[in-house]
Amino acid sequence: MLPASDTFPPGLAGSHPALMKIFVLLALLGVSVLANLALVVRLRTMAAAPPAATGAHSPGSGRAAVAGASTPEKGPTGRSPAAARPDATGLPPAWRAINTDADLRALVGDLRAAGFPIKALRAIVSALLAEQMRAGFAKLPFWQRLSPSKETLAMQQAAAREMQTKLEQILGPDGRPSVAMDPVLREQRYGTLSDEKLDAVLKLERDYQEMQAGTARGGAVNLDDIKAQQEQQKLLETEKLTDLASLLSPAELEAYELRNSTSARRVMAGVRDLAVSDEEYAALFRLQKASDAANPRASGSPSPDEMFKRQAAQLALHEQMRTVLTDDRFYKFLEGTDPTYLAVARFAEKNSVAAPATSYQVYQLQIEAQATIVTLSQQSRGAGGNAAALAALASKLAAYNARLDALLGPQVAAAYRKQPTGRIFNLPAKPTPPPAPTPGGG
Repeated sequence: MLPASDTFPPGLAGSHPALMKIFVLLALLGVSVLANLALVVRLRTMAAAPPAATGAHSPGSGRAAVAGASTPEKGPTGRSPAAARPDATGLPPAWRAINTDADLRALVGDLRAAGFPIKALRAIVSALLAEQMRAGFAKLPFWQRLSPSKETLAMQQAAAREMQTKLEQILGPDGRPSVAMDPVLREQRYGTLSDEKLDAVLKLERDYQEMQAGTARGGAVNLDDIKAQQEQQKLLETEKLTDLASLLSPAELEAYELRNSTSARRVMAGVRDLAVSDEEYAALFRLQKASDAANPRASGSPSPDEMFKRQAAQLALHEQMRTVLTDDRFYKFLEGTDPTYLAVARFAEKNSVAAPATSYQVYQLQIEAQATIVTLSQQSRGAGGNAAALAALASKLAAYNARLDALLGPQVAAAYRKQPTGRIFNLPAKPTPPPAPTPGGG
């Protein structure tokens, strides 16, 4: 999962490629700000320096013009008095090495006095803290940093929490995660939450991300282990939603789920290429959420009965969504959410079946036929493949094929039966009878 804010630990980038990109950008931003600061300081100090005593250029005179006529004595703290406070221009006169938290606090004080905005301050301090954090893990072999063990991951997570704590200690209220978020991205992910609630949500997200990361690295080696991990992930999602409900009002919680839930992601996949209103999106989300709650997806591979039940629920959901998207947008929405419908629609397009409604009818017929024919085939095998069971199966198939011919025309229907999705309309091959016994028993 992606980090909740731009303060998520760069130390985790080894196990999350997306995080690595975020923190590379953060580091570059910090370096850029530092470079600009150094250039401004140099230019301002040069402009304010007194002219040289003589017109002759002597070695070292350039440095004297920048640093002043003489080098001040260092104070008891090891820092020169001039470096400890801004000059007359309002800017710190020189950059200094940052070795301790006290150095960071002094730097922040100088930059605040110079009028630097909080985002620049935060970028600089975050970059410096991230550098310290990375240096702490540099002694580990690169493969442990790229693919951290449970112990390394726990150390990285602890270091990330410490980094956030230091950021808030050094910057005060300006160090809170909510302050650093871009307003547009903030609304995109979290709506109109207050700073206090957003900080609480971001901390909650970070805690659950750590737990989910630990669960995902559980060392599953078989289907039972994978199923257990999936169940644990689902449990964490349920607990997270419960905790969010304790932090947010019902309206705030829905605004959060509209943006961040599994149901929302399914709806977004369908509307990404469509023009829908806020009201239409919210209506689609509520239908999807209700369907997901009523038909939870079982972990592991579903049985045929579970698959057919899920498909029936999906068909019912589609009909409800059709009341929201009342035009051809509905069919485009299905292309983004249902792989079976997409396959039917692509076949229809290649074979000049222009009406999307026809593709939808073929899709519905496909789902209905699949459930019925698989059930009859199982009954036929259970009855030993007797003539009556096979006849019932053949009768159903004939009826479904007649409907398919009526929708697509005989030629296109015949081509459809050769597609992977259309093979269900073909009568299963009859079992080969055992060979006749050889005369004499040989």
